[in-house]
Amino acid sequence: MALRLSLRSLFEASFMSIVAIASLALGIGANTAIPMTIVGVAPEGLEGTTFGARPAVFVPSTVRDIVLAGPGTSSFEDRRRYWAYVFARLKPGISLEQARTPLNVPYTAFLNGGEAPLQIGMTGGAKGMSCSCDNSPHHRAVGRPPMDETDRRYPIGRFSRQSTPLDGTGRLAHIDAIAHAPGAMRRLVRGLSDADLNRRYREGGWTIRQVVHHVPDSHMHAYARFKFALTEDAPQVKAYNEQRWADLPDVEDVPVTVSLDLLEALHLRWTSTLRSMSNDDFSKTYQHPELGVVRLYDALQLYAWHGRHHTAHIELALA
Repeated sequence: MALRLSLRSLFEASFMSIVAIASLALGIGANTAIPMTIVGVAPEGLEGTTFGARPAVFVPSTVRDIVLAGPGTSSFEDRRRYWAYVFARLKPGISLEQARTPLNVPYTAFLNGGEAPLQIGMTGGAKGMSCSCDNSPHHRAVGRPPMDETDRRYPIGRFSRQSTPLDGTGRLAHIDAIAHAPGAMRRLVRGLSDADLNRRYREGGWTIRQVVHHVPDSHMHAYARFKFALTEDAPQVKAYNEQRWADLPDVEDVPVTVSLDLLEALHLRWTSTLRSMSNDDFSKTYQHPELGVVRLYDALQLYAWHGRHHTAHIELALA
């Protein structure tokens, strides 16, 4: 099985110098050591594709389940689990808007026809378990009854958790989603004018500017809740009024780049904590004044969804 070493420093630390080694067995999984053949060493400075993560080795995607969950496990047919990312760059002479316009039609169809049904197939979980921003004024349509179908408020569907505790593979997919959220949001708002930042994803909804400032506000609470739950016995946490926070003067006065920088730094600390947590850690709880008892594996799913939820709002506003 092919293996590419990620960090040149790792290779040199392990083998003293860059020499020809045909094969070796690496204990890269918790369950087994897999025989690998080295096919190359990544260039110096290449440290992976996920913000906050520095992989020691790159291995074929076909061994993902063996590494994370052990033989006999398969996550490739479960589209709720993220294991591949697609990147592209602009063709010379093509602007971002020119590239975005023809892609928005199939992408929106994918969200509505592909992504949203995946949410429907998941079980609802504990009573009241939802993203608190779902109940905020910026997510409620005036004069319309509560809606379960996907609309502009919920472009990727409402949050719904998996009914059973997540295994290692499932947790990693959500951790990766949290790790990628700051970069995805930054790419969408890079270069936007003040007029663009004042665009709304729906009539009566928040502006792009408010959404960008809201996400680190929300995730700072999430980060603190995880830390409280890990260090205290089922602590009581505090809720906050999202709409009033979004209406405070700093949301208009402070550049969105400040909140994007804050989000990146926050997610670096948060994902470092998440990647170090055990099964028992994810079963720990906190007491939310509106949601009741929340287990950390539920909160992990909620905030992975939350980042994608608001990134999709920005995409809608720019479409």
